[in-house]
Amino acid sequence: MRRHILFVIFVILCLVSFVAFKVYESSINCAENEYVKLEGVMYKEVWNGKKDCVLETSSYFGRVLLKGVSRDMNVTRVSVSGTLTSPERERNPEGFNQAAFLAGKNIYHILEVKQTEKKDGIPFSIRAFGSYMRSGTESAITELMGDDRGFIIGVMTGDTSALDSDEKSSIRLSGISHLLAVSGMHVGYVLMPFKAGVKRKRIGLATRTVICVLPLLLFAVLTGLSPSVVRAVSMTAYMLSAKAAKGKADYLTGIGLGGIICLLLYPMAIADTGFILSFGAVISAYAIIPILKKHRKKESRFFNLISFGLAVNIGLFPISIYKFGTVAPAGILLTLIAAPLSAALCVFGYITAFLYMIPVTRYLGTALSYGLKTVARLMNFVSENGAKLPVLRLPVYFAYIAAAVYIGTAVIILKPKRIYKAAAAILCLASITLFTVKIIERNEAKILWLDVGQGSCAFVRTEGGKNLLFDGGNGYTDICEILRKNGYFTLDAIVLSHGDSDHIEGIFDAVKNLTVDNLILSDNPGDKNAAELKKTAEEKGINIIEIERNTTISLDDNTRMDVYFYRDISSLNNSSLVVQLTSNEGSAVFPGDLEFEGEKKLSESGFICDCDILTASHHGSKGATGNTLLDVTKPELTVISVGKKNRYGHPNEEMLRRLEERNIFYLRTDRDGAVKATFDESEIKVKTWLTRRSITIKKYRKE
Repeated sequence: MRRHILFVIFVILCLVSFVAFKVYESSINCAENEYVKLEGVMYKEVWNGKKDCVLETSSYFGRVLLKGVSRDMNVTRVSVSGTLTSPERERNPEGFNQAAFLAGKNIYHILEVKQTEKKDGIPFSIRAFGSYMRSGTESAITELMGDDRGFIIGVMTGDTSALDSDEKSSIRLSGISHLLAVSGMHVGYVLMPFKAGVKRKRIGLATRTVICVLPLLLFAVLTGLSPSVVRAVSMTAYMLSAKAAKGKADYLTGIGLGGIICLLLYPMAIADTGFILSFGAVISAYAIIPILKKHRKKESRFFNLISFGLAVNIGLFPISIYKFGTVAPAGILLTLIAAPLSAALCVFGYITAFLYMIPVTRYLGTALSYGLKTVARLMNFVSENGAKLPVLRLPVYFAYIAAAVYIGTAVIILKPKRIYKAAAAILCLASITLFTVKIIERNEAKILWLDVGQGSCAFVRTEGGKNLLFDGGNGYTDICEILRKNGYFTLDAIVLSHGDSDHIEGIFDAVKNLTVDNLILSDNPGDKNAAELKKTAEEKGINIIEIERNTTISLDDNTRMDVYFYRDISSLNNSSLVVQLTSNEGSAVFPGDLEFEGEKKLSESGFICDCDILTASHHGSKGATGNTLLDVTKPELTVISVGKKNRYGHPNEEMLRRLEERNIFYLRTDRDGAVKATFDESEIKVKTWLTRRSITIKKYRKE
């Protein structure tokens, strides 16, 4: 215990960090905002978006994320004013958690910038200095490499903004994305030339250590002092220092020291995915490599090369499922090819950039760039072809079963004392319980309105186990990823109300990336986008059901779908398919973008009747969800699928007033995030993701 005291302290601090983050997350008020004026140093971080920067202030606000700033002012002292808000929790189930992402980087406020003013003074901070160096390096690589710069900058600094979406997808699916997440491997790359330079020199161990550690510290600053780099540099510095002091470096002590330093710099680092993956990797290597070596018959260089990657992939398997929902088995072997290439890109990338930035050696840097470009293209070739290999996709809740299996295996192999066996049994039971709960939640009948911004998308699971998707949003939200993470890999049917981009774009991705049996859409020659989707679906072998007139479709023994269609040549909105889902437990209506005129036609048809839940037509616009539609449907709950701060001003106040006058309870995806509803004959149970509300609405007999 005494020998590994630093590791024990690290584990305790991780628990404290986890509790602190959960307390912080539960206290977030997403609706809270205030107008403030702040002054400090502004700079770009590796992970910043196109119009984002970070402001480092001396006030209690600390680091603040700036949105809507000019990159021309990067690394400068500024005074900024705007609306200060809190980061958001996840808006969709298993979606992006902005609060966790930023908390892991010591950022707890976001400023929507309205006005920016440059100030006098030296814009200095350690991170700003690193941003300045990184900006110069990236500019040099961009000038030299052009379109081939993405892989090189990604490996050198971790900044993947120069990679397009297809390149990022290929890297992820091929299982080599860790090569672009700057961590211990990259620290090793940087260390290589310096270790080689002092190896045969008559220099004392202490001097060698200093010569090797100083570049690592500079590299950590240049890459933004991310938790994974801080861990790697701290561990490497400890190992080198222990060797210089002629002592024996203890691996767990090194992990503990690195972890303590990380948590002192980033108190809520436990919320950072990079932190979890980095420490998970080194702990996995420590625990699993000795087990692999026991079954080795003889010394093998190939075994030594593959054992670390194998150990890390085995150890991170539950984490990879939980965080990403995908595991690329081929990534272990592809890393053997890609790792040396990434080492060349990292080392020679910095050498080439620095030579190019010095006028005297500029031509030498240009000459080296041709070789660098060749290596970058080889990396691209590996990722593109690796992405074609099979990928294991699992719902995130399978991580609980994987964790239970791992804990049980560890008990069998290590044969710990009774107290540890009892703790392991409790953890296994908790994991299995969570898995069971998630399985039950997955299979329950429900309607889930996904928050897709200014658009519309709803997923339905029927009592008979059918999976349906109503519209797909504007394509900015990855609905396929959300569905897969929640365990839905197949769709029995996709229903397209009409071809407006905020309803159809996400369906193109679903058709290409999910298993879809049927596509239901209107027979409307004037809907050009729907015609294009139909063609794409036919190429994928999906059955097309074109609705020409009012139709009833039986989904299972308990659920039917009444589909209303009126072709309005003058209006695509009023030509929306209107769907009423009816089961033994209740019903819901999805009216697309129907407007007043279309609602009148719907009422006259008598095809749609009263329901329990209504999706607000046309995102709650002024000219939709009118008295006629509300009188026909008489809903208890209305869900308004609408984008945050959208330019249309949806939902309209008049429309909201109509709901309030009828005592209809309503929820908005812009404020509440995704909305899930389950119901029976007497009540509707509702859960929201962003605001984390649980609501029960009693049903009343409709006359």
